[in-house]
Amino acid sequence: MYSRISSTALVTLALAGCSGPAPEMAEAAEKIACALDGAAEFSPTCTVESQIVPGGTILVIRHPDGGFRRFEIEGDLVRTADGVDPAVVTVLPDATEVAVGSDRYRLPPPAPPVNAPRR
Repeated sequence: MYSRISSTALVTLALAGCSGPAPEMAEAAEKIACALDGAAEFSPTCTVESQIVPGGTILVIRHPDGGFRRFEIEGDLVRTADGVDPAVVTVLPDATEVAVGSDRYRLPPPAPPVNAPRR
């Protein structure tokens, strides 16, 4: 199933993206906050990796216990790449939250472009 997200949220989801097309996942995985198995509190114990593929991006979010979730991003749509639970995306002021089943992930906002004025 697909969930629609804004262009800004899409950039957020691809935050760990490669600088260009690559045959394998990004080598440096970034830590992100997650709340697994219905946990109420988030902790920075998951990692996110991405791969740019024809037509979109594949994200892999790895859990500390070895489990993982895969997402396919095409345009402004996000869907789980495995399993039957849909991805539910919520854009928050300081993050993008992606929930699948009882697992939730918080992705930070993207960095501003290099030439963007700083406030």
